[in-house]
Amino acid sequence: MTKFESTEFLDRPLCTRRRNWVAIGNIKSPSLTNMSLKEEALQCFQKVKDLLANENLHLTDIVHVTALLRTMDDFMPFNQVYSTMFGRSPPARACVAVTLPAPCRITLECFAYDTRKKDTRSALHVQGISYWAPANIGPYSQAISVDKTTFISGQIGLVPPAMSLPTPRDFRKEMVLSLQHINRITEALQHRNPTPQGFVVWLIDIQDLLSAAGIMVKAIESNKGASNEFSLPPILFVVPEALPKGALVEVQTLLRFTTEEETTDLDQDGTSNDSKGNKTSISLNITYFRDAEEVNSLQRQELEQATSLKVFYATTMQREDITLVEKLSTKVAVTLIPVKAIYSLSSGTSLSSSWSFAIVSTYG
Repeated sequence: MTKFESTEFLDRPLCTRRRNWVAIGNIKSPSLTNMSLKEEALQCFQKVKDLLANENLHLTDIVHVTALLRTMDDFMPFNQVYSTMFGRSPPARACVAVTLPAPCRITLECFAYDTRKKDTRSALHVQGISYWAPANIGPYSQAISVDKTTFISGQIGLVPPAMSLPTPRDFRKEMVLSLQHINRITEALQHRNPTPQGFVVWLIDIQDLLSAAGIMVKAIESNKGASNEFSLPPILFVVPEALPKGALVEVQTLLRFTTEEETTDLDQDGTSNDSKGNKTSISLNITYFRDAEEVNSLQRQELEQATSLKVFYATTMQREDITLVEKLSTKVAVTLIPVKAIYSLSSGTSLSSSWSFAIVSTYG
């Protein structure tokens, strides 16, 4: 058997709407013959525009983009196109290089929010050099907040005043800086009761996994607040091909917060309830699988309640396995993300052995 090396699976883009949230997955160019990277990017964004138009939305309604590139050599030309797509309040973003099946060089996943009915959108968009957090290295916002949800852009361990990675290279320093940036962005937003719904940690060298896990646990424990309660949110560790600026680690997170006006209480998982006990917040769940058969034993009804599904899979998986997973759902925005390795952190703060699949389910 050969590894999966074609784009014949999941060629269709998928769009899901839940309340005011709209998720778009698996955005690829429909034609890749004799096409430049910029042309491929333009076609991807045209597909996003068309799907948003069906929901009476625009690119400016996007709050977060996951940009998957086949190589970081395409980072600059991709950014040149990307920078023309959004106005003064670009979405938060994570950009990584993964082993996209040839000939695809770009895959996009987007979250948008319809602010016409309720809620306002706020952005933290730092462009100047500062000492408290790094300026943008691309056309994105550090954070976008809407509907008591904050998407924070993937953070790498830049030294803010220099806008460069630590020298000599040091994984622990980069990891601590990445989490420090997230903390300072969170503090700058001044939201009430900010609660991480989960983390995705992209790290280049699997040898740094134990160090990354230890730093994550200490950081989360130190932010447990006055309640003195400590529980780990879902944490996914994955190994990509490369990260921006040659970073050793990039950390993503999604926050929930409360407002002064609301009279709801937070559950232990950080989601909020209205006066009738109905869930009013976006939530995130991560599930791990040893093989494709386990994935396909999932309850479809539960999955199809999600707003989006990110399916991380190890590049060692065979074509037959990926073909099984592609049938996961035809009603939810699904994006398949090939990575070198997948690890989890259990509630007991111990690392698992490697997994073949991880599904990040987002519910809105």
